[in-house]
Amino acid sequence: VDVNSISTKPIVSAAEAITGKSSGVQVSSPSGAPGADLSIRVRGIGSPNGGEPLYVVDGVIANDIKAIDPNTIESINILKDASAAGIYGAAGSTNGVVIITTKHGTKGTPKTDVTFYTGIQQIVKQLPMLSNSQWLELQKEITGSDLVIPSYYNLTSTNNDWQDLTYHNANQTGINVGVSGGSEKSTYYLGLGYLDQEGIIVGSNFKRYSAKLSVEQNVT
Repeated sequence: VDVNSISTKPIVSAAEAITGKSSGVQVSSPSGAPGADLSIRVRGIGSPNGGEPLYVVDGVIANDIKAIDPNTIESINILKDASAAGIYGAAGSTNGVVIITTKHGTKGTPKTDVTFYTGIQQIVKQLPMLSNSQWLELQKEITGSDLVIPSYYNLTSTNNDWQDLTYHNANQTGINVGVSGGSEKSTYYLGLGYLDQEGIIVGSNFKRYSAKLSVEQNVT
């Protein structure tokens, strides 16, 4: 999977980096909530158990990949055929394997990468709604008589468009800093990330603070 463009897009999760990048791999979102898990199907929903693939992050099997900061990903490889069973057993042959390698330090002059973006999410289109007086007129046309309004109902103060009260323009901001370097005997990589994603529905949001430290040292 080509991951070179991750830092140029507002990608929230590692699963989004796979979307549309590999043939035969389906990525879907069961929920539109900020930070919601994405479902990955490597061998289709008809495969045994119809479940998620096996995730392997830096050689370690993981339950999911939602906690990984996409900006710290070095490479993504997907094993789709049954040959994955030769490496990871039955778990790999059932639903495929997603192998993620995160960034490590490199020998040479220290290097610092800083990525920052901000944007606005908004609902594309709202449904046209009747005002309360228009709705009453419509009811009169349908029934042929005026609708009886309870005395406690104030037409002047309760004319709400619930779409305006439910949805709003939501901000999304991401900041990532990566520092790497090393010598002939040791290398290091430090990655720090912050993500703040508001939802277009008032009251929904997702925040993630992430840190990754990788140190490799040749003892002798």
